[in-house]
Amino acid sequence: MKKRKILPVIQIEDSHGTILFSGESIDLIFPEALILKMSMKFFSDPAPCFIHRSAVIIRLQEEICQLFTQTQELTKCISVSDLNEEYREYFGAYPDAMYVRLEEKGNL
Repeated sequence: MKKRKILPVIQIEDSHGTILFSGESIDLIFPEALILKMSMKFFSDPAPCFIHRSAVIIRLQEEICQLFTQTQELTKCISVSDLNEEYREYFGAYPDAMYVRLEEKGNL
């Protein structure tokens, strides 16, 4: 049996520390407008098929995980307001998002 890849756990919190999302990056929800925008950017496809849609979502998930490694040391928490506008769009399905945490599974 093939061993499943361990995915990072993302936790999104509002300004009061209320958890808006907690789960594997694969379960994040992205706004439809963002998926369509990125489909145009990556594939010049305004009406993405399942394959293009899935590729866009995987790319968005990976880019979120990379946000935490862009600094010289691994950051465990980022403020959504510190992100540039493009990255803030990634959290559009969570309009009250203030902080995003990334942990290996089981460490939150």
